[in-house]
Amino acid sequence: MKITAKVSYNVIKSFDSGLYVWVDFDELSLLKFSAMRKVLRKPHNFKWDNSTELHTTVLYHTGPMPANFNLIDREIVGEVCGLEAWVDHKDRTIVVACIESPGLQQLHEELKSYGLSHSFPEYKPHATLGCFTGTPSTTEVNDFIARSNKLVSLVDFSICYQPCIYGDSLC
Repeated sequence: MKITAKVSYNVIKSFDSGLYVWVDFDELSLLKFSAMRKVLRKPHNFKWDNSTELHTTVLYHTGPMPANFNLIDREIVGEVCGLEAWVDHKDRTIVVACIESPGLQQLHEELKSYGLSHSFPEYKPHATLGCFTGTPSTTEVNDFIARSNKLVSLVDFSICYQPCIYGDSLC
């Protein structure tokens, strides 16, 4: 899947408690993610996230903010390189679309160069697609991921998105 992003930084503001920065997909990309969901047969205990809430986190900073920082708009491209199952901070098994994007990595590093930190040890660009309810078996999760990755790799899900970058306080 190819992903293209235009990032606009005019909404980033300073917040004393920290900052959450994310980018949203455009309408065409949301439609393509919806089409992908229709192709993938989900287990009975899996719930898709609302497609209008799909996004990619760029940085989750806690603590004091730098006095000042300035970012320049730019185009960002990436590619969905497969689906993975992760356990999130709420102890749920989630399914994510992993995104390879030097542009997102560069933006993340640029934000860190201003003194912002990321609350996770490694930045892994992704979009959360949904989660399993209850406690799914390892076999059930692995089967769904393997089956989904086979289908995703067979179909050209070229996706373009032009999100604006958004920032919000952690209050």
